[in-house]
Amino acid sequence: MSEGAVGGDPLGEQAVADLLAECGEWIALAQTRGRAVSASSLFLPIGRRAAIILCKTESQILSAFLSRSRCPMVSTPTVPRASRLTLDAARAADLMTPNPMSIRAEATVPEAVAWLTDKGFSAAPVIDESGRPVGVVSRTDILVHERERLRAVLMLDLDRTTVRDIMTPVVFSVTPQMPVELVIEQLLKLNVHQLYVVDEDHSLIGVISTHDVLRRLRG
Repeated sequence: MSEGAVGGDPLGEQAVADLLAECGEWIALAQTRGRAVSASSLFLPIGRRAAIILCKTESQILSAFLSRSRCPMVSTPTVPRASRLTLDAARAADLMTPNPMSIRAEATVPEAVAWLTDKGFSAAPVIDESGRPVGVVSRTDILVHERERLRAVLMLDLDRTTVRDIMTPVVFSVTPQMPVELVIEQLLKLNVHQLYVVDEDHSLIGVISTHDVLRRLRG
């Protein structure tokens, strides 16, 4: 190519043909891969000298190329960025539902059945006389007890069972000041749907459920 073409004058047809031939293989490769064609996209494979020419005569080169290839420019679709969820809470106290309903350890099983049914609960914390949680009673605990009771009825045995007798004697609890990261870690590690919040005296003051965590998520 002549140096005069670098000065900014429009290229002749032959010069355009020469330039296209010089980067023809790369253009064909880009076309087969569906890449958009622009002057800047041709800079690297064709060298500095031809790049200068393209800077001066971009529209002329592209027009010649596109008229020969008849290939529409391919644009990359924009993928919307997913919003990041954050938890609008810092401590267990921010997540918990305060003053959860509980049942006395000395309540009878029929009382527990009636209470859970009336409240629509599947489980509830069991507290002693001082208000400290000593276990959790669930529908599963009651069903297991009822199976055993039916066996006892056949033996004419009087049922004097209390909630304390059928409850699960384990309470998974956290303190109000526990960071939410540790609260969620405990829910996952223990594979439970609820954690109970106790104060310094180990009295029940709140409950954290998976629903409470979801309720605090912000987009």
